[in-house]
Amino acid sequence: MTWTDEKLAELPVVSGMRQRGVEMTRLETFCDAAFAFSVTLLVIAGGTIPTSMDGLIRALKDIPAFVLSFAAIASFWWAHRQWSRCYGLEDGVTTVVSLGMVVVMLIYIYPLKMVFSAFAFWASGGFFPSEFVVERAGDLPMLFVVYGLGVA
Repeated sequence: MTWTDEKLAELPVVSGMRQRGVEMTRLETFCDAAFAFSVTLLVIAGGTIPTSMDGLIRALKDIPAFVLSFAAIASFWWAHRQWSRCYGLEDGVTTVVSLGMVVVMLIYIYPLKMVFSAFAFWASGGFFPSEFVVERAGDLPMLFVVYGLGVA
């Protein structure tokens, strides 16, 4: 398609940035589905359905780690969404970068949950449980290194 001034004028403008259009690209749809799958893995990582009141209380105490992990995933999804709305590229480089982001998101879902679970445990003085147990002084910094590599 050849872009003319008239065609460009038809595109929506949000916060001073011309949007690429209103339809989602196939790549954008795939990335959205992958982010949804990441959240599903996050829920599954929570364990099984409680069978007792004590189990329910333990599951409810896992909510802060879930919410913090979900917020981290949502922030990456939002940034990708905003970028896609503005540019909507589907060239080779964009596809490789987007798929790379999906791979990292799916691999780092468990370290993400472990970091926030350990944080909630520490911040609450042990009130919120953590499946991740820091056995040695070097364990937690190493977890943050693994997490940091995924964020980078």
